[in-house]
Amino acid sequence: MHSSTVNGLLTFLEVAELGSINRAAAQLNLSQSSVTRAIKLLEARLGAEVFVRSAKGVELTPFGANLLGNARAVRAEVQRTELTILDLRQAGERELHIGVVMVHPLMPFCRALMATLASRAGLRLKLTFGMPDEIIAMLREGKVEIALSYLLEGAAAGGVRQDFLVVDDIGFYCAPDHPLAARKLVSLDDLLLADWTLGGSDCAVGNRVREHFSAQGLTLVKPCIEVELTPLRRTLVVHSHLVSAFLLHHVETELRSGALVRIRYDWPQERRALGAIRLGRHTPATSALVHALREAYA
Repeated sequence: MHSSTVNGLLTFLEVAELGSINRAAAQLNLSQSSVTRAIKLLEARLGAEVFVRSAKGVELTPFGANLLGNARAVRAEVQRTELTILDLRQAGERELHIGVVMVHPLMPFCRALMATLASRAGLRLKLTFGMPDEIIAMLREGKVEIALSYLLEGAAAGGVRQDFLVVDDIGFYCAPDHPLAARKLVSLDDLLLADWTLGGSDCAVGNRVREHFSAQGLTLVKPCIEVELTPLRRTLVVHSHLVSAFLLHHVETELRSGALVRIRYDWPQERRALGAIRLGRHTPATSALVHALREAYA
């Protein structure tokens, strides 16, 4: 690909994401005329207009909208190449910006971060937390280098590369001295008779539990304690004979220490894969992070 085409695509992407030639020029530290010239040269090379210009700014043409994904792929490859060069030089400091949806098991996640730092001299880690849609948007915009989240599926997975790490699911938990803890097989009726603490109507896990009972023609009685805060609900279960439901990563530490036990109930459910998502090929730093995560989750 000609260097002017690469520069044109990167300039086009900046204008498209900011919606303004003036704002793109300021972001790129270029004059407005330089940005306009780069766009016109790109359109000439591609043989089609990418923007419709108006007094309010610019809008993508259908051709420009289709070009957006390719331009982002080019930007990701340029960024990856620059970061790889920094890694290979092993000179000075290098920052790895990670977008995180906090659905990963906490203790293994922390161990993996420390192992990544130990493996790469001069590496700094910057973590930005958010909801899945926010983090994936930041990844596609080049604001983070790698995203740790639920793996994408279907059309949403287009244009990304993904590394599977672990599966998360919902389970029922109790303290080790609870009567249900020693049962080799627990029935739905056993769970129905237990004393519960669950989140309210805004709690996705609590709603999944209620839906599961409802699908069997049963109604889960109102919980003894209804609380939205997962840490508080987890502490209540540890120090009482209450039962509750949690995502695996919410109780990973308590399971390792023996403070909580997973109740042996066979609940067929849709399990979600957690992993690392990126736009381009691995850099040495992102490869080290994924390797450390896999080691920690093993």
